[in-house]
Amino acid sequence: MANLLEIRHATKVYGGGFWEGGKQVVALQNFNLTIPEKPAKIVTIAGESGSGKSTLAGLVLGFFDITSGEILF
Repeated sequence: MANLLEIRHATKVYGGGFWEGGKQVVALQNFNLTIPEKPAKIVTIAGESGSGKSTLAGLVLGFFDITSGEILF
């Protein structure tokens, strides 16, 4: 059976450049999620402010480049 979405060890780190003074912020670290094609499901990502929900959505939609890991459709 195929997966509709598979996220493997997704990590997103912001910053680290010259203008940021070398400071890095880890917004998402080693995140895994598998959503099978069948049976149909509704999946909710919940968490407190700053936990990486918007970063995860941006990565899945292709708005940001992933630092490491894979997102497979």
